[in-house]
Amino acid sequence: MAHLEQWQQRWDIGNIGFHRSYVNKILEEHVDILTKGRKGLKIFLPLCGKSLDLLWLVDLGHDVTGLEFCDIACQAFFKENNIDYTTSTVDGLQDATLYVSKDTRIRIYQCDFFQFSSDVTGQFDAVWDRAAFGAVNPPDRKRYSDVLSSLIKGDGMCLMTTLQYDTTVMTGPPQHTPAEVVQECYGNRYDVKIIKEIDVLDEEN
Repeated sequence: MAHLEQWQQRWDIGNIGFHRSYVNKILEEHVDILTKGRKGLKIFLPLCGKSLDLLWLVDLGHDVTGLEFCDIACQAFFKENNIDYTTSTVDGLQDATLYVSKDTRIRIYQCDFFQFSSDVTGQFDAVWDRAAFGAVNPPDRKRYSDVLSSLIKGDGMCLMTTLQYDTTVMTGPPQHTPAEVVQECYGNRYDVKIIKEIDVLDEEN
């Protein structure tokens, strides 16, 4: 993962060009694949920032759990959406804070992703990974995939977006993450399929 201090600094100075003020279009288009048409699921969003995807999934009838390292992002999500919330420490996680909406349907763990495990919150029915895998430094990809896979139920589903680009022209984060990298990290556990490819110069997600 990009150095945590770098992410914290970006939130501190408001350099958050990765944040979107709308629900992710790929999620909207393919949510039935993620949920298998079911309601009332427990859905995990790693490295969620203050994403509006959290609210959208709740409005569809699901309970959501996000994970975010930066406390500014966690607080901003609840305050900008006028959601009452409580905070508490988390047993088993160092320097972690749990933000919970008043109705308990939205939970955001403010902590280091690599400290997180199913021991903290159990497993999830589905995972929406919007470019989180691409935020991971290449040496940490396998460790990230191991943690994420441990959080998904046996019949669960993960919908993921990644980015591919000419590495001679630009560098990450987000990291260049071709399909073979996803296959290498997840293919021994899951049937990895490419659902859609888009040109981000024409359509940002």
